[in-house]
Amino acid sequence: MVTFNKKHVVEIIQKCLETKDIDKRTLLLQHLNNALPLEFRFELPAFITNNWINKNLYLLEEKYL
Repeated sequence: MVTFNKKHVVEIIQKCLETKDIDKRTLLLQHLNNALPLEFRFELPAFITNNWINKNLYLLEEKYL
């Protein structure tokens, strides 16, 4: 069974929301996705925008944390 650190996930979400650089945000999002249990992982689109990242991070916070 894969375990995850909820505190680590929250820290990644906060860093991602605070970062303005889309490349850094995308890397943080990929790192976050790997840290989540399978049932909460994002299906990342080929073209990722700041809007998409913000929307999905807020949804994740609302539903999961």
